[in-house]
Amino acid sequence: MGGAPTAEERKAEAAQPFAQRFERALAAWMRGGLEAARGADAIAFIQLCLPGEYVGEKLGIPAVRVNYSPITPTAAFPSIYAAGWPGALPALNRLSYWVERTAFWLQVRGPVNRARRAALGLPPVPRGQ
Repeated sequence: MGGAPTAEERKAEAAQPFAQRFERALAAWMRGGLEAARGADAIAFIQLCLPGEYVGEKLGIPAVRVNYSPITPTAAFPSIYAAGWPGALPALNRLSYWVERTAFWLQVRGPVNRARRAALGLPPVPRGQ
């Protein structure tokens, strides 16, 4: 107990659906973030740190996302995740941000909301947030 997982344990874990593994990892990440942020006045987190915002919500403190790349929708250029996007039409550039956020949220909303409930006792994220 407490040691590295055995080959059999790793194989059993890998056989579970990704969403279940992701949800467990998120819940653990949220609990760790909650413990680390207790007593803080605010939280600064990177865009890949999903729990940062939710931990701030739970603790009632500001949580500020610090981005290393542009994420505010703009007509000037497409989302960084739209590699190869033609980018010639400003409206399409703006649309690329919506597509990126929507596609991401549709993939993670179930695990995120279940982990929020399990780890932080928070309700689901409102639709469209």
